[in-house]
Amino acid sequence: MPLQRVSVVLVEPVSVFEFGVAVEVFGVDRTDDGVPRLDFRVCAPEPGRPLATQNTASFTIVPTYGLDAVAGSDLVIVCPTRIRDDEEYPAAVLDVLRKSDESGSTLLSLCTGSFILGAAGLLDGRRCTTHWKYAEQMQQRYPTARLEPNSLFVEDGTIITSAGTAAGIDASLHLVRRELGTAIATKIARRMVVTPQRDGGQQQFVDLPIPVCATDSLTPVLT
Repeated sequence: MPLQRVSVVLVEPVSVFEFGVAVEVFGVDRTDDGVPRLDFRVCAPEPGRPLATQNTASFTIVPTYGLDAVAGSDLVIVCPTRIRDDEEYPAAVLDVLRKSDESGSTLLSLCTGSFILGAAGLLDGRRCTTHWKYAEQMQQRYPTARLEPNSLFVEDGTIITSAGTAAGIDASLHLVRRELGTAIATKIARRMVVTPQRDGGQQQFVDLPIPVCATDSLTPVLT
């Protein structure tokens, strides 16, 4: 499906960084650099109602569109929010994600937005990932999901799940590269001042001790 209409689905409280990633990659007008302009929509169950954000000094984000605007989207992005029991996610959001999947839209979850896909029943039997900190919790909650906890992002058919925070940039640029080509993805990455490509199979986190530096000179070595 060609990439023309992109809808971001928000659930309160909104995780600001990941929402910003979606906006930066898909919602900024870069036609001056030869990047095609996309029909970018910010959607929520109640359009126009300010949504609280998930940070210490909370501010609000006002979605312009309701969930009915998601229909017909080529890409539906699921931003993360506070993890909760499946039944506590808005039923209308889960329903629109199921319908999007059935209609052939690509679904991209950022960070723990994968839990919303899981609550919608869209990860059963599918390869996926999430933030490493919540991988065990996700596997317990969705035992039929084929979780790959060490990957930066995982693509399984029309569903792409990304790991924590900045990995959403990698997943988003991968999708741009797949749909619009390497040249466009590279232009966006250059404007964002990020690496144009990191493979999804890269480790999320490598726990290596930092060697202690006892001196700033080569004296110990020479001695």
